[in-house]
Amino acid sequence: MSEKLPILLQLKDKVVAIVGGGPIALRNIKRFLCVGARVVVYAERCEPEISDLFKQGLIRLHERTLTGEEKVEADILCLATNNRVVHEMLKEANPHIFLIYDAANRFTSSFQFMNFMKERHLLVAWSTQGASPIYAKRLKKDLKENLPIKQYNDHLAFLAKARELIQQIQVAKIKKEQLLLAITDETFLNRADRETLLLKYLLDLTDDVK
Repeated sequence: MSEKLPILLQLKDKVVAIVGGGPIALRNIKRFLCVGARVVVYAERCEPEISDLFKQGLIRLHERTLTGEEKVEADILCLATNNRVVHEMLKEANPHIFLIYDAANRFTSSFQFMNFMKERHLLVAWSTQGASPIYAKRLKKDLKENLPIKQYNDHLAFLAKARELIQQIQVAKIKKEQLLLAITDETFLNRADRETLLLKYLLDLTDDVK
């Protein structure tokens, strides 16, 4: 299996075609709806929850199966049936779709879904690269118990505001970079007076310019 690049994708208003109406299809539908994608489902029969999403106007639903030769107009294609032959035919028939996920064959999928947890500013993602999805879920518990997530979020909330303030001041780029580096120091981040100290640094920089 070739190496894959972990990335974050902006999928708002992108069209995602999902072939299949079972539990795997439902899981993928929810994933894409959460990030604002426009989901189109092709399934002769589907889970009641998928029908409910259609009735609510959250997805489009074509109550039929796709033949292997059909062209699909979508940005992403998710194949979630138990018919491997049709999956392979649809992949061959749709070379114009760059991102294709095959639930039945991770080796020929152009992407895989990663496990992740998001806590305010912090997003942590991981994958066993198909070795064991069950073990990947167990890792979530370990990460939550062992990572100081509350502290990370506290630091990141401060750093996000600090970065915005630093970017606004009219000083040399090198000065901004030096300050951005300085405020990520663990000792600085754990100081009770870090906000006050940051303002002092900003005033000193602007005074130097004057």
